Amino acid sequence: MFKRRSLAGLIIVSMVAGCSRSGPAADTGTVMNVPMSTSSAVAQSHFLKGLHELDLDKASKALPHFQAASDADPDFALARVGIAYSSSSPEETASHLEAASRKAGNASEAEQAWISAAVKAFNNDLEGQLVDLNRLTKLAPSSPRAWLQVAYSQKAMGRHEDARKAGMKALDVSPEFVPAFKQLGESYLFDEPRDFAIAEQYMEKILALQPDEYRSHDLIGDVYRAQGNLSKARIAYTRAVALSPDDGMALHQRGHVDSFIGNYDAARADYQAAMDLSDPADVVEFGIGKALVSVWEGDPQRAISELEELVTALGTMDIAEPRSSQIWVLSTIVSIAAHYRLEDSGLKAIEMSESIMMQQAERIGSETFRRGSLAELAYYEGMIAARMGNYEVAMTRAQDFMEHLEADTNPRKNEPAHEIIGMVNLLQGNFEEAIEQYQVITPDYVYARHHLALAHEGAGHAEVAHAMFIETASYNFNDAGFCLIRNDALTRSAGN
Repeated sequence: MFKRRSLAGLIIVSMVAGCSRSGPAADTGTVMNVPMSTSSAVAQSHFLKGLHELDLDKASKALPHFQAASDADPDFALARVGIAYSSSSPEETASHLEAASRKAGNASEAEQAWISAAVKAFNNDLEGQLVDLNRLTKLAPSSPRAWLQVAYSQKAMGRHEDARKAGMKALDVSPEFVPAFKQLGESYLFDEPRDFAIAEQYMEKILALQPDEYRSHDLIGDVYRAQGNLSKARIAYTRAVALSPDDGMALHQRGHVDSFIGNYDAARADYQAAMDLSDPADVVEFGIGKALVSVWEGDPQRAISELEELVTALGTMDIAEPRSSQIWVLSTIVSIAAHYRLEDSGLKAIEMSESIMMQQAERIGSETFRRGSLAELAYYEGMIAARMGNYEVAMTRAQDFMEHLEADTNPRKNEPAHEIIGMVNLLQGNFEEAIEQYQVITPDYVYARHHLALAHEGAGHAEVAHAMFIETASYNFNDAGFCLIRNDALTRSAGN
């Protein structure tokens, strides 16, 4: 698993989990249970196939099916939602959600609730999304997909116990609904309170249901990683590679483990093989993993250079809309540059991000999207400024962030601003204030979690800090944040 690019991106760009981009699925046709307002058997068949591909985490393969469903029945509003879910472009997502809303008058009440929830999630109205999803479960109480949407909505708001209850409800109505096992397993892997033994039980159920599906071995490998058993995780990912040699995901997972254990040449080879096998729209994730190997080796400037090359390459690939992928890469550059105080590289990446984001905002024509983009840019600038000791600028950018998102109904919306303020106070030695700020942030964001531990250490809370260093050192899920703090966490966790 490769975790989402930054805390700002995590908060601002809400994941629309309506179809559950999750593990291997049972027969999709038996677990929909939401009235579909199309009389076209072709449209219905393609829609269900699209859901199945999303369940396998293959948005690029789902997209043609949803497009075919819409072509077979242009009035099938839910097909447009499927296209929106599968698109890598926020412009396309906005366009198809708008089209779905226009056609919603022809849809069933349950579909209308689904469509409305998707639109609200895109507009960072998570409270409103949850209202619609609760309505969906009342209209389609036997649909595990409806309950799973509630689970992911609750997770996005940080309500993990409620998310688990919704996941269990999905299993109540469909006991072998594999995406719900995956949602619950990952919840216990990443969300507090975590429990790796329970996570393993859920992933083992997936493996028992679909032993020949590569994603089953991929998911159990994630559990072994979380448990710190990297050799066993590598075996599971190697089995996944054998079951799906033409799919880059398993190779990329094995690349993560090799990065952690210092097999850097092997890691690069797997990431490159994943890139060579993949649809151009999927290359970005694997390319970032390959570049981060240089950070693991202690050469952040080389990593930034590789990522800059990837930004350029994405613009030449056969991708309908490469800009979102470029922004992901640029945000990774900012994270690395801020951490190592490589100001010029960070500001260059921010400048490029601003140009791309404002182009997107203009094309989408959404004030909510524009504000979200401005907030994300303020976050980048604030983190660079804090690291460079420009504390007044950093605090101003934190305030800018909160002002940009003031109108949004996302209870976690200000977490990135708290990260900036926490960093400023940590670097100035105001440890208790830093603790107060970092404690607001979701504990599954390992970069902030590590800095909370540093604040506790600075405040003299040695036992608390040491326990948290052990926690962050053993996180074992690759992103720029973990890559940047792992060696320091390992060193500090080994101390008394």
